[in-house]
Amino acid sequence: MKSIKYWLKLPVRIILKPRTTMQELKQNESIKTPIMYTLTLGLITSVLAAILTQYGVSYVDPRNCGGSAQILAGWVIAHYGWTWPPLNQILGYILLNEFGYFILTIAFIPFIAPLARWLTLRTTENAPRSIQYYVLRCVQAICYGMTPASIFGWIPNPISIIGL
Repeated sequence: MKSIKYWLKLPVRIILKPRTTMQELKQNESIKTPIMYTLTLGLITSVLAAILTQYGVSYVDPRNCGGSAQILAGWVIAHYGWTWPPLNQILGYILLNEFGYFILTIAFIPFIAPLARWLTLRTTENAPRSIQYYVLRCVQAICYGMTPASIFGWIPNPISIIGL
C-alpha cells in the first residue's frame, strides 16, 4: 500500500517528469495509479479550456474539443452556468471536465475487460484467468490512451476559429 505522501507527490512527478513517471507507473499493479495519471494530466486541459471559455471559445461543438468530457463540461456550463460569476464558471468547468474523464474511464470497463478476457482466453492457452487482471489492463489502456487528449485537448480547432 502506497503512502499518502506518494499519492500527493505523484501529480507533480507526472507533470515534471512525464516519461520516467509513465515508465514507472506501467509497472504498478494498482488501479488507482492510471486513474490518478489521467486526472492529473486532465487538469492541463481542464484549466486551460476553462480559461478559454471565458474568452468565447465554445467546447460544446464536438469539432472544437478534445473529447466527450469537454463536451459535458461545456454543455453544462453553457446551459446552467451562464449566470454564474466567471471564477465559478472556471471552477465548475474544471470539476465537470475531471468528472467526465473519470466517468469515461469507469464506463468502458464493463465492456472492454470481459471482451479482452474472452478474446485472450480464446486465442491463448496460458493466459491469466482472473477478471481483476483484465480490469487493471483495461483501466491502464483507457487512461494511458487518453494522454494526448488530456494534454492537447484544450487547443481549439483552428478552422473553427477562422470561421471556415
